[in-house]
Amino acid sequence: MGRLDSQITISREYRPCYYLGEKALFHTLEYYQRVIPPDLMIGGHNGGMHSEMFAIVELQNGKLIRAKINEIKFIDSKCTEILKGYFYECDK
Repeated sequence: MGRLDSQITISREYRPCYYLGEKALFHTLEYYQRVIPPDLMIGGHNGGMHSEMFAIVELQNGKLIRAKINEIKFIDSKCTEILKGYFYECDK
């Protein structure tokens, strides 16, 4: 059996962001899904699954909200740190 010689560190990192122009803190992403039941009417909807990705964001007043991910913009640009030296450049 193999050995694990490296160290595993789990940490919670909050990232500063803007939510609809207001400063906020990004906590995590949430994958939300719900079942859509089939319609009882003839020719109605067959039913299925609806899923969506949300961001959990803390506003300056301390309120936690579920935001659509296209409504937030990160202030710190990790993209440039990660892709430094690659052919791809990030927008700031």
